[in-house]
This record gives sequence, C-alpha cells and structure tokens, in this order.
Amino acid sequence: MFLYQDVNKLDINTIYQVVENTYIAFHKHLAYYNEMRICTCGACTSAINLSLKFIAHIGVVEFASVNGKEKPYGLDVITAHRLMKNNIEGKDYLLFSDSLSSRFDLEQIPKPRKHGSASYDEIGEVNYSYLRLLDLKESIKPEENNSHLANNSLPTIVAETGEIDAPIDIVYEVLSDFKHRPVWNNEAKIVDHNEKDIYRLGSEHYCIINNKKFKVRTIGSKKSKHEFGEQVLNNGPFKEINLYFVFNKDTKGTNHTILTIEIRAKFYPLIKPFVLLIMKPTLKKKVPEMFRLIKELSEKINAERLTETDHLEIL
Repeated sequence: MFLYQDVNKLDINTIYQVVENTYIAFHKHLAYYNEMRICTCGACTSAINLSLKFIAHIGVVEFASVNGKEKPYGLDVITAHRLMKNNIEGKDYLLFSDSLSSRFDLEQIPKPRKHGSASYDEIGEVNYSYLRLLDLKESIKPEENNSHLANNSLPTIVAETGEIDAPIDIVYEVLSDFKHRPVWNNEAKIVDHNEKDIYRLGSEHYCIINNKKFKVRTIGSKKSKHEFGEQVLNNGPFKEINLYFVFNKDTKGTNHTILTIEIRAKFYPLIKPFVLLIMKPTLKKKVPEMFRLIKELSEKINAERLTETDHLEIL
C-alpha cells in the first residue's frame, strides 16, 4: 500500500501513531481469524505468521493521469519502493529514510533505532534508520468469544463414519462452500449470506428446509480445527440441535479422510418420546445418504484436480 500526505501537515508522532495503529489492527485481525478459522490449508494456517514493514520517506511526488486516475510517480516514489529491499534482517519494522530523518526529530519516538544503508543502481546509496515493531505484536491477544463453541454435552442421536478418498482440504471445501450444499443436502437452500465472507466459526446464514427458514451459526472447538458444525438457532421441536463434522486423516495417507457426521440434539422432556419416534428413523436414513453424497462429490473433485495436475506436468 502506498500512502502520501503533504509534509507540512505531518509530524513524527502522527507518522508513528498511524504505523502503530495499522500494525496493531492488522495483527489483531490475524489473531481473530486464527481463532475463528476452520480451514486447515497451508494459506489459512500460516496467515498468523504474516508480517508488515513500513517505509517512511520524504520527497517530491508528481502525478500522471492513467485511465482517468491520478497516479504518483517520480524518483522519490521509486526510492520509497526500492527501500522495501534493504539489508535489515527479519521483518516487522518501521524504516525512516535520511531525507525524513533530516526533517523530523526521531528522538521523540521512545523506541531504540538502528542504522543502515542500501545501494540501488538507479538511485545510489540511501541511508536509513529503523525500529522494530515485534513487541507490539507480542502484546496482542484475540478477543474472548465463546458464542461459537460447540456444546459437547449434547447427546449424539445419529452418527455415520466412513472413509473418503480425498484430502481433508477438499472434504472441508465440499462442506463449507455453499454452492455444494444442495448436492449433499438437497432439502436445504442457503439464503441471506455474504458470498465474499469466509466460512468461519461464528458466521451465520439462513437455510430454507421444507419451506421453513432457519437461522444457522457455525460452531466448533477451541482444541481442534478438525471439527466444526452448524447450530440451528430457531430449532423447532428441539431444545438444541447441531449438525457436526469430525475429520481425521486416514492411516493410508494425506489423500484419505475419515469423516464422521453427527446429529447432536437435546429435546424438551415432554415431547422427547414423540420427536424420537418420528424424527430418529428419518435421520437414520438421511445421515448415511448425506455421507454418501459428500463422499461422491469430494472424490469427484479430487479426481478432477489430479487429472488437471497430471495434464500440467505433461505440458
């Protein structure tokens, strides 16, 4: 991201405060996402390790019109970008070019600085000083929120476990991507959800089943990213009901998944016998069929992607 401002409207404390606020907000969001994410792919798992570095430089900025938009350009714009490549070990720092240091008193910032320089073919030698920001990251803790945690005291009334010839990431995709939902649960139509939103713990959507609209919240466990489910918030005859998924890697390798589908529920005491009598036989048929469809779709997607990979390798 490239930001600029009239130097006469700035002071060193304002510059540092903008950097500190941005850095803290960025890592708070990553901590929150790491707490609430379900996906276990490499990108999602490693997101918590992302870093930020800031380059603060003073110079002359010119503007050119490109496709109707004003774009900054010039030697100092190039210098600011080139300073991203420097001799500083590690990441998470704020770098001040000497042109900025000559304008502002950096001693106003109560943090220790180090000095360095870098040479660039089109610019020459550029001196700078920098300070570390990692201490800010270490002080950040995710906000406590237990509304997304599954109620593990709910009894399981129906369960189905089996092997799927596909990696966990693909099975997760089949379960979490709403476009796949009608394939393995043809009674459900997903409505009122943000298509750009990441499927995560605490997210909510509405689901229409048999012409009835249900509000659903995604729930999971603090202890494991390999289990999650959906809690129906307006649950009809049930006191509480969850559809829950538990993943395990098969001993055959990472391209196999053991999936358990559970219906967990608590009933109102007076109607429990009637609900069990009517609903349990239906669910005993529904859950195995749901598993079969999830298995078929996951294995189909996996086979298609393996074919695409083989085709690319041949090319």
